Amino acid sequence: MSPKYEPPIYQIPPKPSRQLKVVLDYFNFLKTWDLETLSQLSTPYFTQVTLPASLDVLIRSKSEDIEFLHSFRDSLKGAPLEIIIHDINENKGKIWVHLMMKTVNVECFFLFNFGTGNDENLITNVTEFVDSKVFSGGNDGDGDGGDGGGGSSAQPETPFQTLSSSVQNCIKAMGRCYVDILFFVPRNFQYVMTKANH
Repeated sequence: MSPKYEPPIYQIPPKPSRQLKVVLDYFNFLKTWDLETLSQLSTPYFTQVTLPASLDVLIRSKSEDIEFLHSFRDSLKGAPLEIIIHDINENKGKIWVHLMMKTVNVECFFLFNFGTGNDENLITNVTEFVDSKVFSGGNDGDGDGGDGGGGSSAQPETPFQTLSSSVQNCIKAMGRCYVDILFFVPRNFQYVMTKANH
């Protein structure tokens, strides 16, 4: 049997570029929940996008993203967020990061986009690609309970199915609220529903 793949641990270069330093600072501030300083790394028109689109997570503005991170921190009771960076691919104005959030057992890719001119060292957008299999409960079926009859092998619900009907309707209507998948731990999904800023 082939050995299980173990991704490498990223080694910071001796002289990181200015934009790479911003990305590294972003994760350092996130680990310690220094959200005020973290917010200074992005432009006022910053947006956060979570993919794949099938997760139905709406785009967050800068203020909405900071509000979400406050909720995330509170759900962990302020415990430090353990983040292991496996790889970074840097291009002009764009930086990809492959990482594992060990605290919540989620593997992610982050794409950081930077501004131009006076904003060239400020983040304008973060697009986060999360493990959709984790958040879907690994259920590839139609959700009808299976053919085997035994009753004890019911398929796990998806995050969307576990939400109340009122919250589901809110998502479908794309009204002034959004639901973010906060984090996953074995056998337990946790969520935050927040009113979006007017």
